[in-house]
Amino acid sequence: MSWSLSVISLDLDQLRRARGGRDGALLQRVLREEKDQIAFHDGVFRKPRSPYLPLAKAIAQTIAGSVDPAARPRFQYEHAVAAIARSLGEPLDAEAFAECSDDLWNEINRFIRRARSGAGLSSSRWPAISAILQRGPFVDVPLDAAMRLGTGYLDGSECRTIAQALAALRFEDLARGEELEWPDETVDAAEQYRGWVRHASEHAQGLFFHC
Repeated sequence: MSWSLSVISLDLDQLRRARGGRDGALLQRVLREEKDQIAFHDGVFRKPRSPYLPLAKAIAQTIAGSVDPAARPRFQYEHAVAAIARSLGEPLDAEAFAECSDDLWNEINRFIRRARSGAGLSSSRWPAISAILQRGPFVDVPLDAAMRLGTGYLDGSECRTIAQALAALRFEDLARGEELEWPDETVDAAEQYRGWVRHASEHAQGLFFHC
């Protein structure tokens, strides 16, 4: 299994208002901008003779505030919120987390946990990516208990706190005390994380995460 993480800088309150806001112009924008992704997504997940909620319909229901808890598969709603977030915000560079193997993914999260302990930081001042992705999509939509995708967020206050905590850290020095199989990639991922929270802090925004 591999992981591909997307990170979006945006006004999270605007995202919350989009759920049930019945904004027709926003719906058309999302469907237009996400047209290719929607077609690809449906091509991957639609199965013959199985119930299937098309992603475009999940997006429309989310914006209309008419989500259906009985719809299947429920994970469409996480994808729908992510699509709306991309249209409302600014996707940030997450190249260090593109097609990330399980082993590298685990090493990055393990490094964050150990390095923050060595730096005397609490988990709230430098949360692991895996922990962020357990928070959910910020807005109230049905979640698929059988297939949680990994969606999360950091609000503006959290981004400022984390940016301040990471500002003076030297990740290369912290990595030297660890037995890392991919030291360069892991340090690059930590640097990219620092860049996300710094960008969000400088623009008074939050971050939305989706796998």
